Amino acid sequence: MFRIFFYSVLVLSSGLYAEQKTSSECGKIFAYLRNNNVAQLGITLRQNPECIEYKNADKETPLQWAINNEKIPLAMLLVTDFKADISNTTDGMRTLLHLLAQDESSVRLNTIFKTNRNKAVHIMEAKDGDELTALERAFYTGYDENALFLANNNASIANLEWKALTYWHGISSSNFGEVTVELDPNAMRKQS
Repeated sequence: MFRIFFYSVLVLSSGLYAEQKTSSECGKIFAYLRNNNVAQLGITLRQNPECIEYKNADKETPLQWAINNEKIPLAMLLVTDFKADISNTTDGMRTLLHLLAQDESSVRLNTIFKTNRNKAVHIMEAKDGDELTALERAFYTGYDENALFLANNNASIANLEWKALTYWHGISSSNFGEVTVELDPNAMRKQS
């Protein structure tokens, strides 16, 4: 009887030790992210793949931390190499799409849509802390290429102002010949 109890305690304590060790390793990820230590980040995530969803004291996953700190290359690495879940959002509902909407090129957005299309479409209408979707953020901050990319991937344009869309449609017609944006003036008018 004593032997069974001893082995049970030993098994339970080794499980707790393994959990504490993993938790300790996962906690180091945020230091690696802060220091841009991609090599150590990669080693840790390959050895402990569950750490990709580990949350720090601020309740952020590594991807959420990268989004909040506007670390686009790290965010892309976490998604493409370590399969971080892009549908996780930060407290302000900021998603990876919101961050990439203000990237210099639509190349990274295109990569996300190629590798995570279903999840990208699912979060496309999420609003950030300023109550803007990724499309609205791209459009209102002057990243027309990204706004057009999102619109072509079925982002809703219903909430954009009519005047702004008329201007945008002119730009898209002249500079981006492949873009087709259907404008319904009734859907664009602001509700009074």
